[in-house]
Amino acid sequence: MKKLSTIIVNALLFFTPLIVFSQTSELFEFNKIIFIYICSIILFGLLIFKLTADKLKPKLSFFDILILIFLLSQILSTIFSIDRHTSIFGYYGRFNGGLVS
Repeated sequence: MKKLSTIIVNALLFFTPLIVFSQTSELFEFNKIIFIYICSIILFGLLIFKLTADKLKPKLSFFDILILIFLLSQILSTIFSIDRHTSIFGYYGRFNGGLVS
């Protein structure tokens, strides 16, 4: 499990700068963001699988609590925003700046 996580992180570091697809309107950024999203979802899934398989209870440090408070504030601002689609996915044409990114 740890080896697979290391491979995915190394693939992120190596392949992200090399990804270019000429068929999208955003030649450079959009393709890299999608690749990072997919790898992040896989890494998060591996983390959840490891926590449930080993029945581990993570210890939360002060820094972890601050991150959770920040994420909660971002989720609440997305829920109560005027334009939820932009708040979730980001501005059209850039696809960054939203909750997902």
